[in-house]
Amino acid sequence: MNISFVSWKNAKKVIATVRASGILATYAKVMAHARKRREAPTPTGRAAPPIDPRQYPPNGILELPSPGSGPVISIIIPVYNQWTYTWNCLATLDAACRKHSYEVILADDNSDDETVTAALKIKNLIVVRDGVNRRFVRNCNNAAGRAKGRFLLFLNNDTKCAPGAIDILADRLMAHPQSGIAGSKLIYPDGRLQECGGILWSDGSAANYGNRQHPGMPEFRYSRQADYVSGAALMVRKSLWDEIGGFDDQYAPAYYEDADLAMSVRQRGFEVWVEPTSLVIHYEGASNGTDVRTGIKAYQVRNHGVFAKKWAGTLSADHLPAGSTHWHSAGRPVDRPTVLVIDHYVPAPDQDAGSVCIRHYLESLVELGYRVIFLGENFIRSEPYTTELERLGIEVMVGSWHGLHWQSVIAARSGLINIVIFNRPHVTEEFLPGIRKALPGAKIIYFGVDLHFLREERAAAVLSGTARAERLAAAARVRAQEAAIYRQIHGALT
Repeated sequence: MNISFVSWKNAKKVIATVRASGILATYAKVMAHARKRREAPTPTGRAAPPIDPRQYPPNGILELPSPGSGPVISIIIPVYNQWTYTWNCLATLDAACRKHSYEVILADDNSDDETVTAALKIKNLIVVRDGVNRRFVRNCNNAAGRAKGRFLLFLNNDTKCAPGAIDILADRLMAHPQSGIAGSKLIYPDGRLQECGGILWSDGSAANYGNRQHPGMPEFRYSRQADYVSGAALMVRKSLWDEIGGFDDQYAPAYYEDADLAMSVRQRGFEVWVEPTSLVIHYEGASNGTDVRTGIKAYQVRNHGVFAKKWAGTLSADHLPAGSTHWHSAGRPVDRPTVLVIDHYVPAPDQDAGSVCIRHYLESLVELGYRVIFLGENFIRSEPYTTELERLGIEVMVGSWHGLHWQSVIAARSGLINIVIFNRPHVTEEFLPGIRKALPGAKIIYFGVDLHFLREERAAAVLSGTARAERLAAAARVRAQEAAIYRQIHGALT
């Protein structure tokens, strides 16, 4: 058994666990910890693509579900040629949307390849084609006029959706009435992160959050409000779309229309969310290339100026300057306080009462408007509990890399994390020195639930002999431990 990662400090905890739980239970915990560390992502490098990134030649006939008279979702796919991409995109829709009814509108921008025969090869496909080449913005607006769904999903044809990706976006809009837009996490075909939501700076320029990083890192796994989400996979309430008037024609033929729509949605009191569990592979540049000096891509530079002028007041008031910390800038609102909660492991409310308590605290902090980070002493991604926290909008620090480098990660956020809440004396004793060093300006709060030494003393009262003496000695050690903690904190929760 290789447990070379266990330091002497951890070894002492293992010994204590053996005394409390027995050797077999301790061995099981150590092995589970080792497995999780091996499986955890590193901060750089490539991840396995969530779905097959290859493009397969069109083969046979695809049959989409019949949408009926009132589909929940209208999937609008703007296309100009690139039939193989379009075919592969359509082939992923069945697994991506199993819970909600949908229609698929192929907005054909006067293609001249096999796309012209799409209706013959894809059953129940709605094709909008009138011989006019409108290009992206006007093509989308024109096709949206045919949509019957409550929600519109604009989906690039150079995408492939992971199973459940579309359902997850619709679930967000259905469960949260203030959510106006929901967008997917976009992955490059090689498995690297393309973006997990977008950042808009005060000068109107934009950044793809997490670009070319590992998509499995904790900061890219939790649901959160974003400045905007990419139009490559963007779902919006049709009622809002109609009220706004669709993509602003100022941005024709393309670029910045998605950011502008997000600003218009927030202007009306709604929120823009990125859902990281909604995974979409995006073959960026398949349609328009990547060189901003030529072709339609050149409009990205021009439309930056249009956008910056239109939203100058909002950008200067509510957005940070270009070059600000991406982690801080990526979540809205940017001026909300951040709290870090540290406990022994991700709470499992169906397993123990302590987990029920800390879970309620975490949920309350989110409801009060805090940006919440959770750090578990074991750094294990236990499920389904970790995903549940992430869907609440909580960043959960897990994985072997964070287990080794948590202090440097936290120190990089010094000045941005305002409050640290500790739970349990042994966890506090282990992490408090590092936190005080990494976050010298943060307020330290201790949530001990009760006085643990009193619990030990009361347990000793019903014992006798050696067992009583050992329990009283343990109580004395815990009393000294708790007293040291209370001398170093700013406040306590009781």
